[in-house]
Amino acid sequence: MWNCCIALLDGRLSCTDCHNAGDARQPLSEFMQKCTGCHNSRCGELLYAWSTSFDKNLARTERILREIPDPNDERRVKSERMTGEAREIGFHNLRLAQQLWEKIADVRQGKRQENETLLLLRK
Repeated sequence: MWNCCIALLDGRLSCTDCHNAGDARQPLSEFMQKCTGCHNSRCGELLYAWSTSFDKNLARTERILREIPDPNDERRVKSERMTGEAREIGFHNLRLAQQLWEKIADVRQGKRQENETLLLLRK
């Protein structure tokens, strides 16, 4: 979503267009107001849906990681690293965050190799 806003505004979107300066725990409702202020209510609804999906992916991943008791298990280490990256990326790059969730699921299932994941992260 934000990627689209930045592209439409030719890179002129600033942090304070969406974030309240100094408010590290800005409620989702305030972000939704910012979206609807520039766009329409559908954008606010889309943000809510994305946030809900992100939170569910995070909770599911953390629950599954707790089921891998060995902190040195390769699947756990890779999944924890990518979970941290997905948290950092968050709403700032929706597509990459979604791809990371999918890669995390694949790593947990042992389907992906490290080099494939690194290629994705470099894009």
